[in-house]
Amino acid sequence: MMKKLINLPILLMLAAALPAIEVHADTTISLGGNLNYSVWQPPWSSGKTNLPPYHFMSFFVNPDPGYSYLWSRSLPYRINKYGTIHGPMAGPSLSVSFAERWSLSSVFLAGKYLAESTGPAAAGITEKLYAYMPPPGDTVMFFKSRYHRNITRYDSDTTIGCSIHRYVKFFIGFKYQGYTYAESMEYFTTQPGYYNALGMARFHSYGGGTGFGFSIPLHRVLFLQVNLSGLAMYGTAAYQYSRQYSVGSNMYLALFTQFTRDRYWSAGGNATLTLAYQIEAANLTLAIGGRYQALYYFWQKNNPQGFIDYDGSFDHFYGGMFSIIYSFAAGKQG
Repeated sequence: MMKKLINLPILLMLAAALPAIEVHADTTISLGGNLNYSVWQPPWSSGKTNLPPYHFMSFFVNPDPGYSYLWSRSLPYRINKYGTIHGPMAGPSLSVSFAERWSLSSVFLAGKYLAESTGPAAAGITEKLYAYMPPPGDTVMFFKSRYHRNITRYDSDTTIGCSIHRYVKFFIGFKYQGYTYAESMEYFTTQPGYYNALGMARFHSYGGGTGFGFSIPLHRVLFLQVNLSGLAMYGTAAYQYSRQYSVGSNMYLALFTQFTRDRYWSAGGNATLTLAYQIEAANLTLAIGGRYQALYYFWQKNNPQGFIDYDGSFDHFYGGMFSIIYSFAAGKQG
């Protein structure tokens, strides 16, 4: 007899179905534990970044009289690329199937990542902020730079699905995704000078999406799952310095400038391939597979004092995943 399928998102943005043990009931509840290990390439991994407004005042110890050395705009530049960012995410999931074809599912995942950019030099393109600075297009070289980010990432997905065929489910849902990172940074410049700072960034994204899940029976208790979905998300980003100072040849200067909040839109999709095995005697389903997810940032609000430049950039997330699901009846059939 064919096994009843319920919709359970596993390590996906708005993911789709995994097979669960058949329980003869009007309502079936499934509880799961999920683990993945993934490689993450956020938009900022390329090394694109910004110096905060007024930062360059610290590079000029003895500015000429009559010249202003404050600048009210963020200054874009590029550091060395970040090394490979990878790590685990884990969390619980809950799914309720009802009325023969319908299911409501939710999953929460959280994980830690480390990102670091180091190297003998990093280059930034300057603008003509002062009369005695190089013209636009000249390069300021940093003798040594180090950026370290301690990241906490979290995802929450809620979907409602409907079986439109024995092997096909359609689903729609809501997603919240966010991450924070505590950052330390330092570099020496050719001015000469030394810069050191600590800061905290917060990213929050909300969106919705839709997709299809396909279940292919390979054996009575073995299923191949293919899930495809697309989504659009609105996000905000904020950065707060807790410490920021610069040291020149004959002075120490504490800096008190901050970035302002950024806003952006992204769209993309994800795909997963999983192999699910049912242990009927224990009401368990085990699943192992892989996923790939991509987001494209197609709009960012013009923000002269922002700290990110995402417009036209991609976010990639891919890796392996494992889950274990326990199913039980909540209401017997009449």
